[in-house]
Amino acid sequence: MAERAYYSAIPQNQPQRQPEQQPRQTPKQQPSHKPKKHTKLEKFLFVFTLVLLLGLATLVVSRQTQIHAISRDIQAKEISIGKVQEQNSELKMQVNELSQPERIWEIAKSLGLTQNEHNVKVVPVK
Repeated sequence: MAERAYYSAIPQNQPQRQPEQQPRQTPKQQPSHKPKKHTKLEKFLFVFTLVLLLGLATLVVSRQTQIHAISRDIQAKEISIGKVQEQNSELKMQVNELSQPERIWEIAKSLGLTQNEHNVKVVPVK
């Protein structure tokens, strides 16, 4: 590969120029600016805007607090509903176990009851 030589734009024979130094000019003193005075309407609008923003921020925070409290109550109710449903299913299982015909017949025999087919009445289903 052939190496390329990069030449500068300034020829080697000529001396490099120094940038000309210009005498520094002192900036003219500008009259000091007095801060602009705001009108009563501008002050009122500024204060009104601040009060409005503060009120809205307070409203948002209070609403979020209410939402959080209601959400917590809902979760507590769901937990209690789950517990009651579990108790109900356990009680249904107990009812099914206790109402089995074999168990009822054993209790009847232990109490001295007997089955008399002449004393049985059949009720028609409506």
